[in-house]
Amino acid sequence: MIGVGALLGLLGGTGLYLIVTARVPWRARQFVMLVHAYLHPLPQRPGASLTRLVGEERLRGIALRQMRAGLRPDPSAHLLSVVLATAVGLSVSAALLAAIMTLGSVRQPAAALPLLAVCGASAWLIAERRLDGAARRRQRRAAIELPGVAESLALAVGAGAALPQAMELLTRHEQGVLVDEFARVLAEIHGGSNLDRALTSVQQRLPLASIGRFIDALRIALERGTPIVDVLHAQAADARNESRRLLLERAGRRELMMMAPVVFFVLPTIVLVALFPGFRELTAMAQ
Repeated sequence: MIGVGALLGLLGGTGLYLIVTARVPWRARQFVMLVHAYLHPLPQRPGASLTRLVGEERLRGIALRQMRAGLRPDPSAHLLSVVLATAVGLSVSAALLAAIMTLGSVRQPAAALPLLAVCGASAWLIAERRLDGAARRRQRRAAIELPGVAESLALAVGAGAALPQAMELLTRHEQGVLVDEFARVLAEIHGGSNLDRALTSVQQRLPLASIGRFIDALRIALERGTPIVDVLHAQAADARNESRRLLLERAGRRELMMMAPVVFFVLPTIVLVALFPGFRELTAMAQ
């Protein structure tokens, strides 16, 4: 009997231990942890302090600008690069001021302080504009690639492929900004997003009028069941006309810039060559 009682006691203690330490919602350990979590909340994520310092809207704007430039959205990296560029500008201007003061050219150092402000502001502005310049260059490349991409999609769809399959064929055999965007569209579709939402994200990353019309035409064709081949051919023709118009506008602006060397360098040289013999004769007569 003693052995049976000991065995029952051992089994009962083991069962009680398993019940207490079991992973059930009402166990004491989880209750203590829950209370501890309310009394001692977890620290905020590292980006929360940056959000309070800069602002959520500015961080979103930086992330959108980075996506438009074809970069991974990382606002903290951009802000760090801006701060480093500003520090480099201030350091260079401070070294220049120190050299000038060593030579004794500046008697009042306070008068040269605006140079520090100008160099720091210039470095900050250059670092900020680099991202916008990369986005503009990417958009220009996308506008140039649009007619060829539309024709390639039209050929693939005309051969019997669906629009996602045509995009996949395009990403396999072509390269470029729009091809990368369509690869991202396919990745979003494979991730669970629908085609309409994935195409809308392209408009956010490439805010061009021609790209917007192209994406809107595709979305409307998919929604209404319009033949996509005709839509793609029409969009390719419109994109070619738009590229031709932009090229003519750019040529017109470059024409004015081409006049600058003629007016400021070639024409004065011709005038000097033409008048030099006369000045020489007048100098000889005066002597």
